Amino acid sequence: MGQQQLLLIVLVTIIVGIATVVAITTFQSAQEQANMDAIRQDILRAHGMALTYFEKPLSMGGGGGSFREITLSELLLPQENDNAYYEITETSDENFTLSYIPHFSEENYDVVISYNRIYWNGEED
Repeated sequence: MGQQQLLLIVLVTIIVGIATVVAITTFQSAQEQANMDAIRQDILRAHGMALTYFEKPLSMGGGGGSFREITLSELLLPQENDNAYYEITETSDENFTLSYIPHFSEENYDVVISYNRIYWNGEED
């Protein structure tokens, strides 16, 4: 083979290698974003169930105007699903903290859910 052909083969191999690395990185980033979107949907659904619990009288198994005794089962949220691990870490009359760890990460995130607002990951009023 001629020197130009060898140079062309090396150049094409390098370009294909770089394109492969870029494609893998892009795919992984898109997968993580899709997972975070699914977690947001889980939390939004849990917020709706939390409002139902909050408004339901104690005599009917609700919170009677409080989040103090809320559990994951009342939110219809499993402790673990395809998206993350979930746990209620703090409760009070006005709000509760839902912690989650996405499956692609070891980092713990907190969401404070109140009657009329969700505070995402340390967001302040």
